[in-house]
Amino acid sequence: MRSNPAETVMGHLCIALGQGTGAVRVSRVAVQAFHSHYQPSLTDAFVESWETLAVQVLERVRAVGRMAAQTAVERGQTAIGPEETIRAAGTVATVGDCPFCPPPVAEGAEPWKNAPAVDPELVILGQACVAFGQGTGAMRVSRQAVAALLERYGAVLTDEGVLRWDTVAVQALERLRAVGRLATHLATGAARTAISREDFLRAALAVEAESDTELCPPRIPPYSQVRPEALAANLLAAT
Repeated sequence: MRSNPAETVMGHLCIALGQGTGAVRVSRVAVQAFHSHYQPSLTDAFVESWETLAVQVLERVRAVGRMAAQTAVERGQTAIGPEETIRAAGTVATVGDCPFCPPPVAEGAEPWKNAPAVDPELVILGQACVAFGQGTGAMRVSRQAVAALLERYGAVLTDEGVLRWDTVAVQALERLRAVGRLATHLATGAARTAISREDFLRAALAVEAESDTELCPPRIPPYSQVRPEALAANLLAAT
């Protein structure tokens, strides 16, 4: 089980980035650059204050996604790259007078070309969060749902899974967008203002059962075949 609060905050940031980018694909190197750019800001004090800061920070990251997507489209690119991502982050930090944003890049600097190495597993989870965010659209995602996403899909990223990621990424990320869409539908139907952990888990299980995608977590029986008293235990076992 993944319980690192800083990882959960980074997952939240990646979901917000995806919500801003919409349908425009985000490259793996862009996610790596995004992670490297924001990671130094995730101090203990920042993470502890996340519930207070989240609304402001996430809205700014959505703005980063929107600007990066717009720039990529104007350049005729099929995916957002690291340059568009980091330049957009710098612009939003400056224009928005954001005290908790990373400092903008210096004139002429190209930090994305020499970005610090990031654990491949964290980059893949970042891609998963971005794709999920693209599916959720404008619906807010609870911190508990973010943690559940990292727990569920982080569990299948073994060394072999990381090595095989490039061969299954397109399918897996499209399924995660579907999970985001279904989770939004479930939350809306329940009159919730944010996607809950339960919404995410129900959506993930439904999409995984339908898609039969490689690297999916272990399955549990369909809800119609599970006794009510066993449902909670099955959900916990799946995560």
